[in-house]
Amino acid sequence: MKNAIIYLLNDTDEDKKTFVDSFDLLYKNYLKENPCDVVCFHEPNFCEKEKDFLKNKYKDAGIILQEIVFDLPDYTEEIKSKILEYSPHPEKLWRDRGHKGFPMGYRHMCNFFAGGFINLKCLDKYKYIWRLDTDSFILEKINYNVFERMDSSNSLYGYINIQHDHIDAVKDLWETCENYFTKENKVFKSKDLHFRRVFYSNFEIFKMSWFKSKPYQDFYNYINSTGGIYINRWGDHAIRYLGLNSLEDKSKFLFFHD
Repeated sequence: MKNAIIYLLNDTDEDKKTFVDSFDLLYKNYLKENPCDVVCFHEPNFCEKEKDFLKNKYKDAGIILQEIVFDLPDYTEEIKSKILEYSPHPEKLWRDRGHKGFPMGYRHMCNFFAGGFINLKCLDKYKYIWRLDTDSFILEKINYNVFERMDSSNSLYGYINIQHDHIDAVKDLWETCENYFTKENKVFKSKDLHFRRVFYSNFEIFKMSWFKSKPYQDFYNYINSTGGIYINRWGDHAIRYLGLNSLEDKSKFLFFHD
């Protein structure tokens, strides 16, 4: 099977500029010697002129532009009534500075990377997916094939760092996961060890067969059904961290320490 890198593009001048910088570095420091498909998801309103520019600039670099439509899941009216236009920023400092909060698009992105992209037909042919953000910059040459390293170590997830999210950004997430795993008669992980921890998601690699499997799909679908991604702005990195660490042993996660 093939492997691919994926991006999610935003139709803003800043985002388009950082993507060009990101892709130029990716090509120079990895793709040139390790070619693979690069699938760039974008919403229908993405500028046609910009699409033509990207196709022409990267026509020999395996870039694929893929339209994606984001819709709010089919929630009950009770859940919908709790979803605000902007989810307040968890940091009081930013709120005091006039930060409006996280718009619906941001929360669609969280849902997309938490599990929404996993079963897209356009990704069926790929064994591993390497996710980068438009502001992910590969600053030095990678002297090996990251997909081969994942495969040779039989890893199901690759990451570069573990961090802590703000306590208000994971409101009710721990309890929701605990309810799910109790219902499934599975032991949930220690809160002292795992509360607020997240995988740094600007560089992460997924073994698609595992993320398509019933254990992760059931977990993601349950989390998604609660509306917490849209109500509380639960990040995909927090959801993925708790799902992976509850369903698998950490020996299956590959730490790209270099």
